[in-house]
Amino acid sequence: MDIDQVNRMSEDEFVQTFGGIFEHAAWVAQAAYVMRPFATVADMHHSMMSVVLGRDRNEQIGLLRGHPELAGKEALAGEMTPDSSSEQGRLELDRLSAPELADLTELNRKYWEKFGFPCMICLRLHTTRETVFAEHKRRLNNDPTVELANCLDQVGQITERRLRERVRESSKARRALSTHILDSGNPGGAVGLKVELQRFADGGLKTVASVTTDSVGRAELLDSSQIQVGQYQMVLQAGAYLARRGNPSTFLSEIPVLFEIDDPDRHYHIPVIIGRYAYSVYRGGIPAMASGPTTEDVR
Repeated sequence: MDIDQVNRMSEDEFVQTFGGIFEHAAWVAQAAYVMRPFATVADMHHSMMSVVLGRDRNEQIGLLRGHPELAGKEALAGEMTPDSSSEQGRLELDRLSAPELADLTELNRKYWEKFGFPCMICLRLHTTRETVFAEHKRRLNNDPTVELANCLDQVGQITERRLRERVRESSKARRALSTHILDSGNPGGAVGLKVELQRFADGGLKTVASVTTDSVGRAELLDSSQIQVGQYQMVLQAGAYLARRGNPSTFLSEIPVLFEIDDPDRHYHIPVIIGRYAYSVYRGGIPAMASGPTTEDVR
């Protein structure tokens, strides 16, 4: 199916189809449903991750605990989901030698004992299980805050790949520039946030669009007739928005996002997650420039 078909789904169809992307956490898909329509697969995944990052630490740990350990008790009992079975089977974690299984079991035990959740590693980023073992062992030296962030990032890597296996991009290539602003304290999106788009021209900046995000935090900045090759700056009036929400920031006022358009025949979608003290920016699911949310911002 493509993203256009996804956008036409009922809530029940959406949750039934994508509720298993995050293992045993259909609530992620259910909460992300209200953020439709999705411009791209990356936008859909970004929306789902914003739901996860918007939950408190206990809920995030609960989500991690829904995923199996590497070659752990779920694997030995044959109780893993098809996605996890495929991912672990690719590196033959289901066919470990006795010494390898003993080593990994001990790593799993030490990790859970220290952090209280399984070690999440995106196996599709690895070509051998030796590098998986090495990463697992290295991360045992981290503190709990760092490891929670690491595991959530790895869950993002895992789930984006799962989603792309199920959903294609739109068959209707739409030339435009759009954004989706997400508030880490408001999973429904940053509503009513003012955004100004400027283009670098003649040695200065020229304002080419001024918009306000809609009821789910989206805004289209340029349509197909307006998009041009060049360097741009998107300025988010984050301070005014956060103050209006009753969550003022003494740190962020305006958030400038600098980027370049090099192909006017493509759709450019730039999601942003904002918080009181940090923000992150993406293009097509790949971080273009980012400042990760603080612990306070992803409560």
